[in-house]
Amino acid sequence: MAEVSSSSIESTEAQQPFESLALRGVKRLAPPLTKVDGLQVVQKVKIGNGGSRGRVRYADFDRLYSSIIHLAVGHYQAILANSTIYPGDVESRNWSGEAWAASCRANGVKIDYDEDTYKLITLRGSNLRSELKTVMQPLVVAEFGFTDEKTPEATSCNVALVKSLLENRKSFTYKDRKEANIIQKGMIKWCYKKKNSLGVKFPAYFMDASTGGISFGIIMAILQL
Repeated sequence: MAEVSSSSIESTEAQQPFESLALRGVKRLAPPLTKVDGLQVVQKVKIGNGGSRGRVRYADFDRLYSSIIHLAVGHYQAILANSTIYPGDVESRNWSGEAWAASCRANGVKIDYDEDTYKLITLRGSNLRSELKTVMQPLVVAEFGFTDEKTPEATSCNVALVKSLLENRKSFTYKDRKEANIIQKGMIKWCYKKKNSLGVKFPAYFMDASTGGISFGIIMAILQL
């Protein structure tokens, strides 16, 4: 009887379908991980059912999905800072989709963009307006002499000052944005003051170090709030 070498057996088994090997008592081999464009395809894992009002939350999902959302919010805000803080529905969809794709690539994974993704990114992305307003308010107070108090007298003085300033709108007209120190100060303070500022975390969106690269119109819109 011809002797069959162990290498022949291994070679033969390697050529058999997984089902055949399983029937012979050989452990089924794990299928290769699915990848698309070099990214690991991952399914989101939902572990919660929303907040008290049924709103979707970070805490409703596993750590991976939540971390990708968190990064995507930063990308989305950076896009808004270079475009508009009041995006329309189509813009919100497109830009949040771009932000999600960028965040997934940074994490080496691919997770479908869906309604939960859209809501989580855009709801937190809207915080950009309040963050900018918080930065600009003390600069406006110092620049134009407003009183940062809540008394009736202080309020009356501020109202009178606003009326006086707006009577001469030409004083707010500049040929170059660099002539308006308050705007440049606001841009730099918002983009670069902290290590987690958008300009520090996402420098590719903010290539102009002197102004932060932020849209001039963004700051003007905040100043008028």
